[in-house]
Amino acid sequence: MFGFFRKKQPERNPAVEAGAVLKILGFDLLPYGVGVAVASHLSGYSPHESASLIASTTLALEIQNANNDIIALMMIAVHALEVTRRLAAFAKQGLMREEIFENDRIALLGLIATDADQKSWVDRLLSDPVAGKERLAKSRIKYS
Repeated sequence: MFGFFRKKQPERNPAVEAGAVLKILGFDLLPYGVGVAVASHLSGYSPHESASLIASTTLALEIQNANNDIIALMMIAVHALEVTRRLAAFAKQGLMREEIFENDRIALLGLIATDADQKSWVDRLLSDPVAGKERLAKSRIKYS
């Protein structure tokens, strides 16, 4: 009846929301990542799903840049496992669709498997024409 008394809801900012989730996952969103987060939102992804994409792509880039540094690779693997654990919690809370969580979980585990398939997982994640074009986020964790 008196709609003008209702408090207007603030506009959602998908980049800010995805950036907040990324901080929980141990990353800081970079300028190009802001655009990817917005594009992801416009494609129907939740902030948690966007953050998962950005985190996975960033971890793939970190593995590529590690140049077989075993200490760095082990630290990246620990980070990736923690990201996977937190994504599982998001999915359980309904903040991510189960099928997206499952795809990202498989990709993250493929990234940290130190076998012949690791490079193919890195290449697959970095081959995305948008997300793989430029660094999306940086880790808040020092790997070496």
